[in-house]
Amino acid sequence: MKMVDEAADDFQQIDGITTKSMLQVKEMNETIAEVALKTKTGLEAIEKIVLLAKDSNEAIQEISASAEETSMSTEEIAAASETLKSLMEELQHIINKFRI
Repeated sequence: MKMVDEAADDFQQIDGITTKSMLQVKEMNETIAEVALKTKTGLEAIEKIVLLAKDSNEAIQEISASAEETSMSTEEIAAASETLKSLMEELQHIINKFRI
């Protein structure tokens, strides 16, 4: 009988250890699921940041192109102004020849 009682005690200990192990495995699975969810959320946030960065980069390139066009237009206006100034001076010189 002693052997049977010892075996029963051993099986009860095994049952307790198995139950405890199953609870620990369940807890680990829940923790892993939480980490996976947080990782997924983090990756989604990073993807959004990448898209915003790309959009910002495109906007900056458009602004840069517009600024370059404006600069070129300003240079063209300055050149045209210089030409107009020269023509005005030349016209003034011609008018001065006809003054009495």
